[in-house]
Order: sequence, then C-alpha cells, then structure tokens
Amino acid sequence: MGIASLVSAASGLYVSQKGLQITGQNISNVNTTGYTRQQVLVEESKYVNVSIDMQVGTGADTETIRQIRNQFLDVSYRTENGRYNFYNQQYNAICEIEGVFAADSDEGFGNTINDFWSSLNELSKNPEGLETRASFVQNAVLLVSEANKISEQLCDYQTNLNTKIRETINDINGIAQDIYKLNEKISLTETNGDIANDYRDQRNLLLDKLSGLVQISYKEKSNGKVEVIAEGYTLVSSESVSEMEYIQVSPMSPLIKPIWKESKRDVINTDKDINPLIGNDSGVLKSLMYLRGDGEANYATSDSAIKNFTIPKIQKQFDTLVHDLVTMINDIIAPQTGNDGPTGLDGSRNIEIFSRKNIDRYDTLGNYIPEDASNPSTLYTYGNIKVNSEILTDYNKICLSKHGDIGDNSTVEKILSSWDEERIALNSGDLDLNYNDYYSQFIIGIGSKGNEAIQYAQNQEVLVSQIENERDKTAGVSLDEEMTNIMKYQHAYNAAARMVTMMDGMLDTIINKM
Repeated sequence: MGIASLVSAASGLYVSQKGLQITGQNISNVNTTGYTRQQVLVEESKYVNVSIDMQVGTGADTETIRQIRNQFLDVSYRTENGRYNFYNQQYNAICEIEGVFAADSDEGFGNTINDFWSSLNELSKNPEGLETRASFVQNAVLLVSEANKISEQLCDYQTNLNTKIRETINDINGIAQDIYKLNEKISLTETNGDIANDYRDQRNLLLDKLSGLVQISYKEKSNGKVEVIAEGYTLVSSESVSEMEYIQVSPMSPLIKPIWKESKRDVINTDKDINPLIGNDSGVLKSLMYLRGDGEANYATSDSAIKNFTIPKIQKQFDTLVHDLVTMINDIIAPQTGNDGPTGLDGSRNIEIFSRKNIDRYDTLGNYIPEDASNPSTLYTYGNIKVNSEILTDYNKICLSKHGDIGDNSTVEKILSSWDEERIALNSGDLDLNYNDYYSQFIIGIGSKGNEAIQYAQNQEVLVSQIENERDKTAGVSLDEEMTNIMKYQHAYNAAARMVTMMDGMLDTIINKM
C-alpha cells in the first residue's frame, strides 16, 4: 500500500512535468504563425483492487495533448476569406482598368473626345482654312492613337490576368500535394500513438491559403486525413490528389482555362452568374476567370460570347463608341454608295477620314467593301483603324463641300448634328445616348463596378478580421494564461515532490529502522 501511494505521488510529478513542458512549448511559439495552443488533458489512472471490497487509486495520467481550435470558426474563416479574395481581386482589376482610361486626369480619353469635337466645331466656322483642317486631322490622329493604345492596354492586361491564372493553378496544385503529404504523415504518426499537432498546424495554414485561391469545403476522416472538395470536385482524397491542368480556351487562343486532369471537366463554369446569395463568389481563380474572359471583344462580339466577363464587356462598350463615331464621320464624308459625296478643295471625292489598316473603303469598281464580323480585318474597330494617309499628307483632300463652294460647312454641321443624336446604347435594351453621354455613362459604369467590389471587399475584410480575432482568442497563445499555468503546474509539481519525499521517508523508517 505504501508503494502504491509512492507510485500515485510519482504520477503527479510526471503529469505536472508534462504540463510544464507543453506550457513552455506554447510560450516558445507565441509568435509562430499558424501555431495552435496546446493543452494537456489529465485523467485519473486505473484503480488497483487490493481486496474484494477495497480499491486503491494509482494517481493521474495524461489522456492526450490536444490543440485548442474551434472548427466552426475555421470553416467560417475559410468561407469568408474566399469571398474577400474574390472581391479584392475584382477591385484591383477595376483600378487597373480605370488607370487605362485615365478618367480622372487631363490626359484621359474623355478629353481626347472633347478636343476632337472642338476641332470639328472650329472646322465648321472655317471649313476652307488649312489651320482648322490641320487641327482637325491632328485631333483625329490623337483620337485613333488613344483608342488603339487603350485597346493594347486592355489586351495586355488580359494577358497579365492569364499569367495569374496559370500561376494560381500551379499554386493550387502545389498546396493540394502538400496537404496530401501531411495527411499521410498525420495518419501514420497518430496511428502509432504519437501526437501530430505540428503537422496539423501546417495543414491548417495550407487550408487557409487554399481557401483564398479557390472555393473549398473539407471533412476530416477518422484516420486524421482531410478530404478537400474544390469547386464541387474532389481535389484531395485519402488516396490521391486530383490535379488541375490548363488548356487553350479555344484553338489558336493565347488564353488558357483550368480543367481537371482526370475528367477533363472545366474547373470554373463561367456560364453561371456570380451571386453572393448563393455563395459562388469565392476564390482568386474564379475572380480572374470572370475578369479576363475567353478572349478579346469588339463592337461586333455577341452578348452571349461576353457572358459575365468584365474586360470583354468593357472592350465591347468602348469599341461600340469608337466604331460608331468613325463610321458616322466616314459615311457622311465618303458615303457607302460612292455617289454624291462632298468634295475637297482640290475636287477630291470619296476619301474617308478613318481607314482600315489593310482593306480599302472601295473596291476597284468603286463599290463599298462592307464590314464582316467573321473577318476582323474588315471592321472599323480599335486596333484596326488609322487616319487616312491621303489626308495626312494633303489637307485639301478632306471632303467637306457638299455643293462645291469653298466655304460650305454643311458637311461639318451634319457631323456635329449627328454627334448630338441619341444613336448608341451602352447595353442591349438600354436607351440610346449621344456620344458624350455614352462615354460618361460608360466611365460611371466602370466606377460603379469598382465601388461595388471595394464595398464587398471591405465588408469581407472586416468580417475575416473579426473571425480571425475570435480564432486567435481560442487557438492563440496568451502569455498571461500560460504564466498562470506555469504557477499551477509548478505548485502541483512541488506538492507531488513533497509527497514523494514524505513517502520515501516513511518507507525508509519502516524498512530500515523498525
């Protein structure tokens, strides 16, 4: 019975020592990213039967060393983190696009349009003057140059987003492989009866990071392995990893899209509307796909091809303005019929202001060569237009006189009148607008989308921060609490040590002195 009491007291030493050890581990990792506070769970040791009606306790034992985590907060954090990253990516993209149009600067495209209109207005006052004609041509050159530059910048940004998509796919695959490897380590370690808390911390960090890249759900199995579902498809299972790969969006396209390597299914179904109410607004990958779109768009691109894509929609809206403006002026100065057009100061006729880069306005018989949506080189679209080289070298060839009179301004007045007509709609089903109102509403639309994105992103950032703070309260290390634990385990250790010393003295007296 004395030996049993000694064993019981010694177990107190062991338990207290273990508690001090884990407390020291917590304090050492107070600033370690992803570390989860650990706690020793103590249980009563089994009783020993010393007789039919008597049992003797054998002290205490450590049941396990657990991590203090709130699984509900983990799920909430990863859900809201995915949404934050989606909208933050959207906002960053809108900021880039606003910079392309430089809407808030004196060098923006809006000012270019205004300068071009001003040169037209001055030309109507003095249509025969070489200075007013030169100013008109210079502003026409600037208009085309700015439109083409914006086209290039939007295409370049699509290419940048395409690169980000590739990098995001590679990141997702890398994280998935790391989670699978940690699953194996955790399962093997815990099957052998050891603690795998450090591996679990690494896996939780990876799940946090993965949630920002792609929409996920997950479930831990009884063997300690986590199965991860990404966009409704099993990314990590107990047995394997389903990797993503990328293929061309369409033949000959420089753009890529992610598919599942095994099933060849699309990872992101871009036919679906993004709706916060159904919770499909999550992850950088999806955000990038909806921003970039499946290709470059112009005024002739169908709405069904644009779908819910941000940049293609902006490209179409902008090119609709450019196309209508240049074709309106061309059709007045050089009619498609090829007859009854105004003349230049040198008697020239049917010389357009804005030309297609590789196709003339008329064929050899004088017939207008129409635009064909299936042949981009026939379109009067940004990137494919230039100021006619004939009028660049000879301002006399600008055809403005309807009746042959040198001071006839009726052609310019017709252009100015058409300018103010409500002739184009921003979106299908919208009311028609004149050019100035159209561009104004176009820029406002981009800004509104940016405001919406930043509002969502800021709200999500606050929510993510709140959840993270709650997680830290539970899983983070509190030095005050750990110092209290040190004192608790230290006192328990000292008490158990005194008990061992006392029992040792009693046994020494009984054995050696009696």
